Amino acid sequence: FLRLLSAFRVLRIIRVLKARKLTKAKAKIINILAHLLISVCCILLITAAVLYELEGLPFDEGVYLGVVTMSTVGYGDVSCKTRWGRFFMMGFIVVCIVYIPMKCTELINVLSQNKYRSSVYRYSPHVVAIVSSKTRPESVQVFL
Repeated sequence: FLRLLSAFRVLRIIRVLKARKLTKAKAKIINILAHLLISVCCILLITAAVLYELEGLPFDEGVYLGVVTMSTVGYGDVSCKTRWGRFFMMGFIVVCIVYIPMKCTELINVLSQNKYRSSVYRYSPHVVAIVSSKTRPESVQVFL
């Protein structure tokens, strides 16, 4: 149990990064990524513990089943045998299908906002010429 608590030291990364006075955008991106990573790890550990109790699966097989199910690969070599284990895995699948894409969408929205980009394209009045190997005078006139 103490080893599990030591995994939460990752939360200190957020404090260290804030101390370095990162921009709001970078801090928000790192915050979302940290939350996603920590929550996925917690979901996997809880899943392995519950499967140990319900199914009697060893802890490493429970984590393996959680990763395979979460990634939607579903090899089928390890599966739940009891009714309660199957119900739990159905809930696990629903949580993974809802939560992970929600956090990924939040990250994509932050990344796609113009104010978070390091540079923005600005229009340049300079003339740009495109030359290809099969340029004919007619096609240049159409282009101009």
